[in-house]
Amino acid sequence: MNEYWKILLCVLTALIASIIACSAASENEENFTLNIFGNANLDNIINEQDVAYVRNVINGTKLATNLSDANYDGKTDENDIAQIEEIMRGDEKQLTIIDDAGDIITVPQPINRVVLIEGYAALYETWRALGINDKVIGINDRYVEPGGIRYSKKYYPELTTKRNVGSTEEPNLEVIASIAPDVFFIDWSPMYDIKSKLAKAFPHLPAVCMDITYENFTRNTRMTGYIFGKKENAEKYIDWRNGQKDAVEKRTKELPDDKRPSVFMSSYEPGINDFPARGGSRYDPLINGAGGKNICEGLVGLPISNKVSAEWIIDKNPDIIIFTAAITYSGYEFKADDPSKLAALYKDFMNRSEFAKTNAVKDKRVYFICLPHLLYGGASGIITEAYFAKWMQPNLTTGIDPLEIHKEFLKLQGVNLDLAKYGVFVYPPLEK
Repeated sequence: MNEYWKILLCVLTALIASIIACSAASENEENFTLNIFGNANLDNIINEQDVAYVRNVINGTKLATNLSDANYDGKTDENDIAQIEEIMRGDEKQLTIIDDAGDIITVPQPINRVVLIEGYAALYETWRALGINDKVIGINDRYVEPGGIRYSKKYYPELTTKRNVGSTEEPNLEVIASIAPDVFFIDWSPMYDIKSKLAKAFPHLPAVCMDITYENFTRNTRMTGYIFGKKENAEKYIDWRNGQKDAVEKRTKELPDDKRPSVFMSSYEPGINDFPARGGSRYDPLINGAGGKNICEGLVGLPISNKVSAEWIIDKNPDIIIFTAAITYSGYEFKADDPSKLAALYKDFMNRSEFAKTNAVKDKRVYFICLPHLLYGGASGIITEAYFAKWMQPNLTTGIDPLEIHKEFLKLQGVNLDLAKYGVFVYPPLEK
C-alpha cells in the first residue's frame, strides 16, 4: 500500500471512530466517549486497547485522536503510553479531562480539597455514594443555611457544618480564598456564569463544570470515579442504578403511543394561574421511561420562561398531572405519618373548579412528588421513575416498589434514616 492510501485509510478510520462515538452517545447512554485524555480509541473506558492505539499512532498506522495525547503536552509519544498505564493503575500525578462546558481541564492527583457550588445535588449524592464526600471543604448556601432549598439535617447532616461559600449566583470569593481548595466543581455554570467568575478570581485553580443527570449518569459517574480514584466504587453504583432502571423500563419501553398516558408536569402553589412547564432533559427521560408521554416535551427553558396558562392545560386535557413539591411541603424533615401540608396542597388544586373536567382530575390521577430530594439526583431519579411508573402503568409494574428502592438508595448514600418514621415524598401515597 503506498503512502497516500495509508494516510487516507488512517483519516477515514479516525473519522469513522469519532462519528460512531458521537452518534452512539446520543442514542444510548451506555455508548459514549469517556472524555479523559488517554482514552485514545474514544470508547467509554481507559484500558490496554488505548495503549495499543497510541502505539499504532506512534508507528504511523493510526491517526491521533483528540484524546490520544494522554499527558496533554501537544504530541503523542511514549510518555502518553506511560500516562495511560498510570491512569489504569490509579497513580497518575494529574488528569486532563473535557468537562460538561467543553473546556479542557487538568486536575491534580490526588484531589483532597474541593469547593462545590451545586444547584441540584446529584453531584454531591454521587460523591457520597462513592465515598469521597469528605473532600468537600466548602459548599454553597442552599446546603448550609437553615431554610435553604437543599438544607436538611437528616439527609445532609455533614453539610450543615461546611464552610458557606456564598450563593450559586454570587460565590464568596474571600471565603473561598481562605480555605484554599485544590479544585472547584460547578454543576450548572452557564446559568450564572460562575465558572468565568472563579477563573478570573483564581486563574491558577481548575474549575470543573459537571452535572450528573438522569441521561448522563453512567458517563459522568464513571468520569467521577477516574477523577477521584474511586473507579471500582463508581462501577458498583452504576450497576445498581442501571439495574433498577432496566427493571422499570423493560416493562415500558415497547409501549406504543396510544398506550402511554399524556402527562403534564409542573409545580404548584395555591392561587397560581401560570404554571411552569416541566420539560427537557431533566424530566422527559423519567416520564418516557415510566411509560408516559410528556405534553411539555419541547418546552425547554427555565421555569420563569416557559410558563403555560390554566387554559392551555385544560385544552391539552392531560391524563395525568404531576406537581413537584418544595421542602416546605415535603422531604426528610417531615414525619412519615404526617403528610398534612402536602395533602392540603393537593386538596387545594383538586378543588379548583376550572380543572374539574380534565381527565387527570376526574380520574384522580393528580400527584405530588418531592422536588429537592427525588427529581434532581442522578441515581435518586430512579426512585422518581419508579413512582412515575406506578402512576402511569400500574398494571405493568406490580413488582416495582419505590419505597424499597428508596431504602436501598439511602444505604448506598450511607444515610441511616428510617423511612417508616421520617420523610414525606409523594401524595397521595401509594396503596399498599
